[in-house]
Amino acid sequence: MEYNSTREQLMFTEYGRNVQNLVRHALTIEDRKKRQSYIEYLVMLVEQLNPQARSIRDDKEKLWKQIFAMTDFKLDVDTPEGMVVNKETIDLKPSPIPYPPKNPRFRHYGQHIQHMITKAIEMEEGKKKEEYIWVIASYMKLAYQNYNDNYNVSDEMIRSDLKLLSKGLLSLPEEKAIDYLTAIGKVPENTNERSKNSGSKRKKKHHKRNHYKNRRRH
Repeated sequence: MEYNSTREQLMFTEYGRNVQNLVRHALTIEDRKKRQSYIEYLVMLVEQLNPQARSIRDDKEKLWKQIFAMTDFKLDVDTPEGMVVNKETIDLKPSPIPYPPKNPRFRHYGQHIQHMITKAIEMEEGKKKEEYIWVIASYMKLAYQNYNDNYNVSDEMIRSDLKLLSKGLLSLPEEKAIDYLTAIGKVPENTNERSKNSGSKRKKKHHKRNHYKNRRRH
């Protein structure tokens, strides 16, 4: 019994061993005309196994290159018009696509935040840029809380992270609070005023609760 481990290694596993053997059989056909017809028929056979290659020129050219490679470029046949198939072309590899730089320290803000910060840095000074920076800070605060299960992140931390991510080119006024997803054109409330308003709301809510308890007692 013959095992695959003892056989010659496959050059292109997607086609299987039978296709590789059929391609190499073409080298034994002495008549060039018959050899040409044999290879063209074999290409049609492989295209049936991979239908999308019929209509895409790059895939057809890739197929012809792989067929020549299976014979170590010893195959003497004509390629379709406009195709250049030789050892130099098949050895060419595309340049690797570099991965975008990542900063694991700030991964809770996501990948898009750096693009937003870069855009803000490139903007002209003015009200529009100031509003956009507030939107970035609001988004950072929301993203941080979502990532950390509603952890109450401080405005000071958001300001510090924004400064680090922008390399000191973006900053926010200390006296203004960072609200979630601040709307364009809306000036954030003063921190003290917001605390005063929230305290007043808590007092009203507490008074209403006590009033309800007293009514139930009577």
